[in-house]
Amino acid sequence: SWEALKRALRDQEIKIEDLGELYGLFSTRTIRPEPIPFNIKIVLIGDPWIYQLLYIYDDRFQKLFKVKAHMDDQMDRTDDSVIQCAQMIGRFCEDNQIRHLDRSGVARVIEYSMERTEDRDKLSLELGDISDLIKESNYFAGRDQAEFIQRQHVETAIQKRIYRSNLIEERVKEYVRKDIFWVETEGARIGQVNGLSVLMTGDHEFGKPGRITAIVSVGRGGVVDIEREAKMGGSIHTKGVMILSSFIRARFAHNKPISLTASLTFEQSYGMV
Repeated sequence: SWEALKRALRDQEIKIEDLGELYGLFSTRTIRPEPIPFNIKIVLIGDPWIYQLLYIYDDRFQKLFKVKAHMDDQMDRTDDSVIQCAQMIGRFCEDNQIRHLDRSGVARVIEYSMERTEDRDKLSLELGDISDLIKESNYFAGRDQAEFIQRQHVETAIQKRIYRSNLIEERVKEYVRKDIFWVETEGARIGQVNGLSVLMTGDHEFGKPGRITAIVSVGRGGVVDIEREAKMGGSIHTKGVMILSSFIRARFAHNKPISLTASLTFEQSYGMV
């Protein structure tokens, strides 16, 4: 347990303890083994918020784990880092006794690494994900009886991953084609724009088009956030609408109150915004 680990680090020895005696419960005394020397270094890996909670609420944690280091999950894309990535791919293939990648295959894996970071100047350090991709690509290379893993094999593996996870995305596209989701891409409308929501289904992300509508009338209600009123608006969306309200007051209500009631909503949206 956590408490036993902290005691072992503090005393530098492991004791076989009776849980009943430890927690003040009734226990039968038995022969107590001698403590085992415990002189090691321990590295904890976890999320920053867990570290903050332990640091604030556990005094002994601060004394036992004094060194903290943030580990980045991406690195800059430079000539040296690209070469290191290619070398890592080669070592992985050799260690796992699978086909090596040719130049086009290595290039596609590096492109995939950039796609994972959503930044063309960065490379992903999620080696487990990249390793799984290489193994999947090796399967498709074997099916084609290829000597090396080529670009098309890596691309096939990526597309198969997407296919296994994109059922909801395909349903959204189908609803757009059938005009169940109304999205106008031609012409212009007053008080209406098209927006794009990014949805996540585990390891797959995709965009869902939607219509954002504003209606204005005479009144004194100000800007009404329908998503917030319906308890479907997140904190970031609510902050954005409040900033919009402040902008309108600063621009049009310097000398007298503004006589306006406006509503803002995401049409055909039934989840959190």
